[in-house]
Amino acid sequence: MRPPPGLRAPSGRLTRAASYATVIGTLLAAATLVITLGVNAHGHGELRPARLQPVSLVVRQTKNKPIVEVILHNLGGERSIVTEVQTHVLAEGQLTQCASQGELNLSGSYSVLLPATAWAGQVIATHIHEQLAGDEADRFSLSFATVGETSVEEFKLPQRVYVYELEISLLHDAQRTPVRLGKIVVTVPSIPRVNEYFLTAEDTTPAFRDHITASFGSRFYAEHGPCYRKNTLALKRVLALPGIRDPALTAATSHLVTSP
Repeated sequence: MRPPPGLRAPSGRLTRAASYATVIGTLLAAATLVITLGVNAHGHGELRPARLQPVSLVVRQTKNKPIVEVILHNLGGERSIVTEVQTHVLAEGQLTQCASQGELNLSGSYSVLLPATAWAGQVIATHIHEQLAGDEADRFSLSFATVGETSVEEFKLPQRVYVYELEISLLHDAQRTPVRLGKIVVTVPSIPRVNEYFLTAEDTTPAFRDHITASFGSRFYAEHGPCYRKNTLALKRVLALPGIRDPALTAATSHLVTSP
């Protein structure tokens, strides 16, 4: 006697109707799984990888330190964590104070230390921690000082001013390739002052030379001339290189002369 439809036969095999039902159910389940996986892989719920894009790089020379302001935009959907700033030294020069006018100069504190005797290609790593959510912008600043000259005594000018051409880049998340921000030109700790570190065309006129000779003696230019010349050559070499800089630095050094 044949068992009723849907019941298992005594031999342990399914009836033909039950077998069809089982196969159809399995196929439907597989189709549902494929559709679900397709939605997860290509649907709107997947976040795009983080991708940082520099928006702006602004250089400001203050009385105590140069400051670089950075604005980034995360074009991706995932949160990104910036872990390191890399400062690449492209060129460096040193200016020695040639003469003092006795004016006040304030001291300051600095966060990124640059080597006084840097060489082209040297990289200075500074650890930072900045987070950018997906489609979010971030703004932060970097200030610079020179190793061994992190402060200036009150009422005294720094004995040396350093001029650098630098390239700034960032590392974020687990990426090994840095994000390039751009090149900058800065003087540390401040913009060198005319007559104390260098001379301009206005400082070499006969009337000005007579004033200096009357104030400081006839040997002034003979004694300080080599210092001015050395500083001017160092400034011209680095300032001629490409890089974002404070317009005040350009204005202060726009009429350099090599010979006093």
